[in-house]
Amino acid sequence: TADDALSRPPGAPEAHLDPAHLDPALRAALDAAAGAAHLVVASDFDGTLSPFVDDPSTSRLAPGARELLDALAG
Repeated sequence: TADDALSRPPGAPEAHLDPAHLDPALRAALDAAAGAAHLVVASDFDGTLSPFVDDPSTSRLAPGARELLDALAG
C-alpha cells in the first residue's frame, strides 16, 4: 500500500504493484497521464530527494536521485 512505501526504510525493496488491482478511475487517470505529450512532476526535496538535515543549507540530493530525475525527464 501507499502507507507501506512511506514507512519503508531507505534501501528496502519496493513492493510489487499489480496494475490489475488499481481502482479503475486511478488506472484511467494514469493511462491518460502516460499518454500526455507533456507532464509536470513536482516533488518535495527535504526528506524526499535528500535526507533530512538540521541545516537546510547543507542539504544535498540523495545518492542516485539525480540519475532518477534525469531518467524521468527523458
